Amino acid sequence: MTSNRTSFDPIPLEDAPEVNALLERIDFGPFVEETLTSYLGRNDIWAGSTESGREVFVKRVTGPTADVRSRLRRIAAVDELISGRDDLPTPKCHAVDTETGLVAFELLEDVVNGAELAKDDLFTEELAADAGRVLAALHSLDVPEGFGSDGAFDGPEPARPLTSIDLETYASASAGELDLWRLLHDDQEVATALGSPIGGPKRIRSSLIHGDLRLDQFLSDGDILYLTDWEEARPGDPAADIGAFAGEWLHRGVLAMSTAEDDPVAGGTRRFELLRSNVEEFWAAYLAARPEAGKDLQLPVRATAHVGHHLFTRVLAASQQSSYLTPLQKAAAGVGRQALLKPEDYTTAIGLGGRP
Repeated sequence: MTSNRTSFDPIPLEDAPEVNALLERIDFGPFVEETLTSYLGRNDIWAGSTESGREVFVKRVTGPTADVRSRLRRIAAVDELISGRDDLPTPKCHAVDTETGLVAFELLEDVVNGAELAKDDLFTEELAADAGRVLAALHSLDVPEGFGSDGAFDGPEPARPLTSIDLETYASASAGELDLWRLLHDDQEVATALGSPIGGPKRIRSSLIHGDLRLDQFLSDGDILYLTDWEEARPGDPAADIGAFAGEWLHRGVLAMSTAEDDPVAGGTRRFELLRSNVEEFWAAYLAARPEAGKDLQLPVRATAHVGHHLFTRVLAASQQSSYLTPLQKAAAGVGRQALLKPEDYTTAIGLGGRP
């Protein structure tokens, strides 16, 4: 859905004839091959111009068939729900094909994703406030009847067992994952918390949530901040999205420890002090745009618990590519532990303490 990213050649269209078949079914015509490019991601991607002049982004959602169809249905349902809303900008979904796993979107030109902006210190407080307003608009929607009725988990779910490990899991895990598993095996309090839904068995399902929020799913063209990737959208607790946004900035603060020239911990702390203003601006804008959220006194506490969950998710993702847990990954897990187990003590420190 974005053109301003590191690109490379896509899978040749002759090896994926279903891509042009989909575009021709919606009267866009096939891709003009010399315009085609692709981007790094977990899915196959084709982006470029069609013979009709339309700029299109096509991706193939991969995974088990039932999971792919569920994710595609969510994309289509959210597009129908929010299409044309000025307060919830998102690239237009042109077509979904559940048989091939393909989905075609409007290709946005000259946009940069939020992770790239943050890396260059260009994700401003103004953009953070825009993100707060966009999420407030999403969480204020009435959830359509039957939406998310496929029984999907309401928030991030551990990809590995946390209290035991079988031989098959052991054999397929990276050394870094096993290192993380050993850490959790010795900390049953955290393992239990990570394996349990935040908010308890009767968890809140009051809003339509994004469900897999990261900075790279925000796209900015300098004027409009778009939110993308609706594959995990579902009824759930808005605290999950709020905590994921705040967790992105806390994670960056922890990573800054590696670049501190004097005291790494103090350097990381100073870095997060600067980044926390983005969380504060986001939270203030969210509450202003969705005043009813201020009546939920436990919302920032649950969101802080989700911050802790988000940090462990980040550590897990990194450990899958590592031969061991680095000191920074262990530091992130330690910070995540505190936020997960004692969220009420850290809401203000993270930036979620303000009230409208």
